[in-house]
Amino acid sequence: MNAPTPWLCHTCFLVLFTTSCAAIQPAITGATPAQNPSATLTVYEGRPASIVLELQAIESSAETMELWRSVDGGPAELIQNTLFDQATRAKMADSGVLLVDADAPFGTLLYQVVFRVADDMSESTVVKVQWVPGPSAPTLRLESLGTSAVRLRWDQPSQNGCVVFRRDLLTGDRPKVLTRMKGSCDGLFLDTDVHASGVYSYRVATSDLSRGFPRYSEPSDETYVTIPEGP
Repeated sequence: MNAPTPWLCHTCFLVLFTTSCAAIQPAITGATPAQNPSATLTVYEGRPASIVLELQAIESSAETMELWRSVDGGPAELIQNTLFDQATRAKMADSGVLLVDADAPFGTLLYQVVFRVADDMSESTVVKVQWVPGPSAPTLRLESLGTSAVRLRWDQPSQNGCVVFRRDLLTGDRPKVLTRMKGSCDGLFLDTDVHASGVYSYRVATSDLSRGFPRYSEPSDETYVTIPEGP
């Protein structure tokens, strides 16, 4: 199986450095909302094996930020513990942050962020995720339309979204996202930004939108096309 990481990593905007400090375990049940939550936690997207959470209105005075997860009603587990410096804290308080649970187990998951300043603690809202296997990887077919375009086709439910990646094999550039659609893709995309004699590869991942956030499949196998020479 082709590893999806080099293709899907383009949607991650921040890498958090974590510490192993012990922390007091919160009670994450989802039954009782956090009192005066200091931040709002939502689901940004689901990747093949990971969940991306979006945190807004971060507590600007926080010294550490902890991400906790509960699985199927079990006890909360600390999965990230981030120590802030002043510059990072100010930036994150201004624009928010994406948090990645890179090893999310299937089941009913509850997440909550805890901020700590000395002996004080504040909490985000709790978000619930019903985490199940994602859609199957699509089968991609390519057709070169002369020197001006490449037509991509794949099978997927009409209501699903998609993300299309392309790699230029002559320049050796990293894969780039050509389009990301959160509505129906209809299993069709036309790439008109190609050059005569070019050599390109493509991958497509589809996304199930029925759960309120895009749940991406594994990307399709990398598929290649050579553009004909010009006149």
